[in-house]
Amino acid sequence: MMKLKSESIVISQAVNEWFTSYLPIARGCSSHTQRSYFTALSQYMQFLQEEKKVTPNTLSAESYSKSNLNDWLLWLKKTRKCSNSTCNDRLSGVKSFIKFLSIKDIRFNAVYISSKEIKPMRTVKVIHEEITQKAIKSLFSTIRTDTRTGKRDLAIFYLIYSIGARIDEILSVKICDLHLHEYPNPNYLTIIGKGYKCRTPPILKDVTKILLRYIEVFHNNDFASHSYLT
Repeated sequence: MMKLKSESIVISQAVNEWFTSYLPIARGCSSHTQRSYFTALSQYMQFLQEEKKVTPNTLSAESYSKSNLNDWLLWLKKTRKCSNSTCNDRLSGVKSFIKFLSIKDIRFNAVYISSKEIKPMRTVKVIHEEITQKAIKSLFSTIRTDTRTGKRDLAIFYLIYSIGARIDEILSVKICDLHLHEYPNPNYLTIIGKGYKCRTPPILKDVTKILLRYIEVFHNNDFASHSYLT
């Protein structure tokens, strides 16, 4: 009969697999999410060691009990001075790990089910004030288009603004990802976003003209190039 691994060993191995393969590959999490989850799990381990006297060698399913998780949230608030929003982010990270544990070993099913009963803390919804078109025009008017750098900045800012892209998404774009003059089809961009999801936002005519001038100056009109746009 095969001998069961101790729960502490299962947890230790799961932590390594969670960070090295599950989050970045299976889940396709961004580096920001991976850092956030790493912080959450690190702070939870710190809490267990300081408040519950649990060491890596004595970790068990009980270490992730509903009672411990609730005590940890209070610890984050009082000791770490975390906001409700930050506490919720940390809780989400640890819950994700407990779910992964339950998939790896059925001995953790009970703590995973009980962890789902913990509700997020209440947060105040922040109302973001939208930037006006007048403000956008004022911002773009400050870019000096008589310089090489200015031409580049104008093209990138217009592209970001017109398709609602993140800066890291634009930095990963290659020239061959731009599909311009695709008559009778509209111009568009193939872009890999958060979670490695592909999308193809259309590019407006005015933005197309700016991009064409940019590619002419910086990339010699080589639309088949695998060079990065910026």
